[in-house]
Amino acid sequence: MKRINYNISEQKKIDISKTVIPMISMTIISILLLIFGIENINSTNNRLSDKIAKRNFYRNESQKIKKRMREIDEKIKQIRSKWDPKVKFVNASIKIRSRSNPIKILNFIEEILPKSVYISEISITDSASGYINMSVISGSTGQLYGFYRDLVSYDLIILNENESDNLYKARLRIKYKNEQN
Repeated sequence: MKRINYNISEQKKIDISKTVIPMISMTIISILLLIFGIENINSTNNRLSDKIAKRNFYRNESQKIKKRMREIDEKIKQIRSKWDPKVKFVNASIKIRSRSNPIKILNFIEEILPKSVYISEISITDSASGYINMSVISGSTGQLYGFYRDLVSYDLIILNENESDNLYKARLRIKYKNEQN
């Protein structure tokens, strides 16, 4: 059997303009794209390295600032340790003075003291308890007991009672309840 070869093309010659030129143009385009891609990668690398350098710079600056803040905190602690006892003393003094303001206490005693009971002695403690010690004199036990009833809500403590020359005397302790507490 004999083989039959058919050539369906009109020309037997290869047309260079139809095959080689497109191949060369595709190669040139590929090379240009490769060059642009490499250039893009290089510029991205440069930007990335700039960002890394900035990040490292800011990290170093942040560490310097943190170190400075620790130094300042240490100075503040030293100053506080020096001044805290003094400030606490002053604050305690202010609190005691505000609690035991003599005018307020005398106004308080004047309000609770009946006309038939007189004070012969008074002392105000400057402790945190806010106690008032007083000696009172009354003409009758009924008036004195009425005064006791009025003082029960102030943690009344009767320290001493006695009678002499038809006068009834008592030493009392009450707790001054300041409205600021």
